[in-house]
Amino acid sequence: MKHKILYIIILFLSITQSSYNIQNAFPNLSFQDPVGIHHAGDGSNRLFVVEQEGRIKVFDNNSTISNAQTFLDIRSIVDQDGGYTEEGLLGLAFHPNYVENGYFYINYTEHNPRRNVIARYSVSNDNPNSADYDSSMIILEVNQPYTNHNGGQISFGEDGYLYISFGDGGSAGDPQGNGQNLSTLLGSIIRIDIDNSSNGNNYSIPDDNPFLDIPNAQDEIYAYGLRNVWKFSWDLETGLLWAADVGQNEYEEIDIIFPGLNYGWNEM
Repeated sequence: MKHKILYIIILFLSITQSSYNIQNAFPNLSFQDPVGIHHAGDGSNRLFVVEQEGRIKVFDNNSTISNAQTFLDIRSIVDQDGGYTEEGLLGLAFHPNYVENGYFYINYTEHNPRRNVIARYSVSNDNPNSADYDSSMIILEVNQPYTNHNGGQISFGEDGYLYISFGDGGSAGDPQGNGQNLSTLLGSIIRIDIDNSSNGNNYSIPDDNPFLDIPNAQDEIYAYGLRNVWKFSWDLETGLLWAADVGQNEYEEIDIIFPGLNYGWNEM
């Protein structure tokens, strides 16, 4: 079956220098290799910062705050290969019903074998600013052949499903051809239902995922042909899913993600 290729590149964004300025929102705080900032959607006005080495910090959303507490510390299981790679703790997403169930999900890399791990944790029963370290439940693991292109974004859509980005496996030029290979989750954005389980997994496949009935295709895949989507998010006005895909040598790419589409890597 052939799939349409959608290839969108934004080449220029014209913004005059006078139209914006940079302000230090939290001048009394500092972080070690931060890769994401999130809120729990619980009305607490707290912010959570993901540090690549394996920590999540939490603090009140107040410009005068001077102390960030450690919400979760998994540095003992996160592998960064010496701290000089694209590996580490890469993503965080709070369950839409976090207020009721206390669940949150993370994406991190571990070695032996080298892989991305998607795991669910729970907040502590006694302290809302601390996670229960022993509550980990593995949702999904994806082996990685190289230390780069681990993707990392993990987020819930308005449909309640969990979306996760995986890079093409790394190195350069996609030597394994993962971007155009529907039999691997590498080089794709996937979409899973973590509120239900099936086929021995701690998740199930949404009924309208685009590759459910395609021979030799992974049912989890939502879109593919991507090199290394580092971040993605939904436009609140239009509901469109925008993804930032890391380019090679000359161009970076911004895509609008639609289900079932092939975004061209590594043929483009």
